[in-house]
Amino acid sequence: VGVRAINPQLGTAAEWGATAVAANAHAARARRIRLALRHAAHRPLASSRIAGELAARDSGLALRLIAALPARGPEHVHTHFGSRNVIAARALARATRATFGVTLHAHDIFRPHRASLCAAADADVLITISEFNREYIREQLPELPFEKVRVLRSGLASSAIRDSDASPAGPEPMIASVGRLVPKKGFDVLLKAVAHLRSHTRCRLTILGEGPERGRLESLAKDLGLADDVKFLGALPNHEALAMLDSIQIFALAARPVRVSGGVELDGLPVV
Repeated sequence: VGVRAINPQLGTAAEWGATAVAANAHAARARRIRLALRHAAHRPLASSRIAGELAARDSGLALRLIAALPARGPEHVHTHFGSRNVIAARALARATRATFGVTLHAHDIFRPHRASLCAAADADVLITISEFNREYIREQLPELPFEKVRVLRSGLASSAIRDSDASPAGPEPMIASVGRLVPKKGFDVLLKAVAHLRSHTRCRLTILGEGPERGRLESLAKDLGLADDVKFLGALPNHEALAMLDSIQIFALAARPVRVSGGVELDGLPVV
């Protein structure tokens, strides 16, 4: 890499690298085509339906769906989040004569992929996780019968939760928060709140989660004078996270809307 070929007519190493990448991409596509053709021979009617619905719009997606066709058609096809997978799920359901369902959560509603949201409106079962989302979907798709949208809140296994044995808050109460380290989770707001709180009382903060904002948040903690009072533990297995939460006195969740290009990033229903 970075070394010019001896014969200038052969091009640079970078050019050869780009050619190799393109060749690999063509080879991968050829493999997908061969696999799709093999499956199409066994499920010709379903394959032709998928090709008819998707080939002009997204031939790559059509090939992957045909290649993934099960030997026996599913009775129901269900997908989560309103992105391109909704279009794929609808095509698969139509091809196999199955019913079709979608669960919409947050960014897929508030920053919608319009074609996917319209595809979701065709679902036999359309679910979202809160009444707020349900109202928002009605605003975005006024032609959709309101009663078609059901609310099914995200849950967690209650058997994994027990009463905490944590001692009452002492001179340094422990605060914790959990989530991906992204702007909409509001960890910068939480750090500033803890800095303000520490001007009145001692406390410590533990943050569980990983994400692209970690470096910026660690720098902010130092700038706020919290370097010794804030721990970033990264992502933990569920049982370790629950054990850590057992030891704290205060749980804080500072999620907030963040305006971005194309809409708003926010949580539909934060679940920890």
